[in-house]
Amino acid sequence: MTHAVHARPRGSDGTDHRLHRGGDQGMARHQAGRSTATAIAGVAAVALAIGVARFALTPVAPLMLAGGVLPGIGALARMAMANYLGNFVGTVVCVALIPRHAQLRALRIAAVAIVLVTAAMAWRVGWLPWPLLRALAGVAGAVVFVSATSIVLSGLNARNA
Repeated sequence: MTHAVHARPRGSDGTDHRLHRGGDQGMARHQAGRSTATAIAGVAAVALAIGVARFALTPVAPLMLAGGVLPGIGALARMAMANYLGNFVGTVVCVALIPRHAQLRALRIAAVAIVLVTAAMAWRVGWLPWPLLRALAGVAGAVVFVSATSIVLSGLNARNA
């Protein structure tokens, strides 16, 4: 008769690290902490994607119109349309072209792009390039949104959280 031996995680010194963390309860607390950190990171990424990539223009739009920076409400509508079109393109790109193993890298690149493209709007003299910048912000925002959601859900699912 053979007995199954269950392998326990051991450190380089041969000790069982679960015992140092409070046994199975310590392991459960550690997993819960990782799940919470994963969820918080996902919320922060989505806040960047939605708050900056999509709505950065919203609070300054009335000032831009009143100050004559934009020629009219039509220009503002075109920038919003460009952002939504960018969201659509970014979602398609993320779902169709970015493999699962590359999502974190894509998220990081897109997060930096959101900040740079939004900051570039402050350096433009005329309003003509702004729809293009809003479209790029939309693409990057969608990549962050879709990638962050996928990464968080996969990470939580792997931990049964």
